[in-house]
Amino acid sequence: MDKKDTDVGTGLVGAPECGDVMKLQIKVNPQTNVIEDAKFKTFGCGSAIASSSLATEWVKAKPSTRLSRSRTPRS
Repeated sequence: MDKKDTDVGTGLVGAPECGDVMKLQIKVNPQTNVIEDAKFKTFGCGSAIASSSLATEWVKAKPSTRLSRSRTPRS
């Protein structure tokens, strides 16, 4: 997705302990605030790749306001 598009949001997370890195991008419809598309790129083990794929399926067609409450607390 074009990261310059104002309807695209990009997040990058990683776990230094195991070397997994995930980039997640979502495209939000500005009229409805619904996530139209989600893509990922993950470097790491099979479970990291599988969970990234599942995350993109979970967020598609969801309101973006719902996603903002899905954050993992930082320790």
